[in-house]
Amino acid sequence: MKQGLDHSTASLTVTVTNTMTAHLEDLVHHPVYGTFWVAYHAEVAARMALAPYLEDHEDAVGSELSICHHAMAGVGATVLISAQVVQVERSRVRCTFSIHHVVSGTLLATGTQEQVVLSRDRLAELVSAAVMDGAGPTSE
Repeated sequence: MKQGLDHSTASLTVTVTNTMTAHLEDLVHHPVYGTFWVAYHAEVAARMALAPYLEDHEDAVGSELSICHHAMAGVGATVLISAQVVQVERSRVRCTFSIHHVVSGTLLATGTQEQVVLSRDRLAELVSAAVMDGAGPTSE
């Protein structure tokens, strides 16, 4: 990893669409920003914070995600997802994230996301093993 990752930040802004609403098969449907999408956008923001610091031969995979969903945002709401690297320990990079409603400033979600940095060659081996076996070895 390149120098300077320690306090890297990244953010993205998205508008909640009908696709991003909370629905679990035919069991639940609420016309608000779904936790699945909160997780997805947290992963994207955390990766954006890490990506500029990866060497050409490196890649990363998500290893942990924790979310506390505090409030709802409806379809059409604009939300700001912000991530900050708070810990780098060997190959593990931990970010905190927050998601706010842009207009009201309401805190919608907070949490942490961890990624493991590894060589592209090692990742290719792990992916190949997972595809062949249906379940590969751990990333460490």
